[in-house]
Amino acid sequence: MSTSYDWIADAASLVDFCRRHERAAWVAFDTEFVSEYSYRPQLCLIQVATPSGIALIDPVTITDIAPFWEWLVELPGRVIVHAGRAEFEFCLRWTGRAPSDWFDVQLAAGLVATEYPISFRKLVDRFTGRSLGKAETRTDWRRRPLHKRQLEYACQDVVPLKTIADKLSGQLEQRGRTMWYEEEITAWRSERMAEDRAEGWDRMAGVFKLSGRQRAVARALWRWRESEAESRNILPRRVLRDDLVIELAKWETSDPKRIRSLRGMEW
Repeated sequence: MSTSYDWIADAASLVDFCRRHERAAWVAFDTEFVSEYSYRPQLCLIQVATPSGIALIDPVTITDIAPFWEWLVELPGRVIVHAGRAEFEFCLRWTGRAPSDWFDVQLAAGLVATEYPISFRKLVDRFTGRSLGKAETRTDWRRRPLHKRQLEYACQDVVPLKTIADKLSGQLEQRGRTMWYEEEITAWRSERMAEDRAEGWDRMAGVFKLSGRQRAVARALWRWRESEAESRNILPRRVLRDDLVIELAKWETSDPKRIRSLRGMEW
């Protein structure tokens, strides 16, 4: 059975959608993105379910997608996701904030005696009795136009979320674990926000085996690499791999010939 949805592919329609749903009691959403080739994940599609129906938003053709994220973080109602780390990070990237009532069904499921982390496919089967198709799991969401079957597939990522969230909320309440969820999601949000603000140089393998001077070199190289990758919109490892950052920091040299002699250096 086909799913009815609104296709939103221009700025005016996006603003109108946000205006019409600014007091939505709940929103379930998901994103399709590609992260293998660019400095930041390339957002390709946003799927949204509200009490009024389904909308598919095309960030490839809408040059300014900020109104969506601003609308989302201002919502008074619950925002429902599955394994929503990437979606949370998109909120922080675009607005510096996140929705106040963030309900992740994967996290909630882990607190009611199901396995963790549980896949969306298993959650749908367990809580709705439906089976999701696999036909479009290899879709390149950057390509346009998207075919009807791809859009139908995308809708199924949000259609069941409200039902699943309601059932999980009920189970948490019945088992006296609602507070557990609140504690877990608060800690999770704090971790994500701290990561968003922090630099990542100290997460490179081997960095804490370096001397203080070598760590300073590694930090400077990491910052240069990030700036270069961002300006070229490529993955940082394509500029300089972590292991090469650590090795160069150990060498403590500015001699171009010696630097080029390091195995793995490509320029």
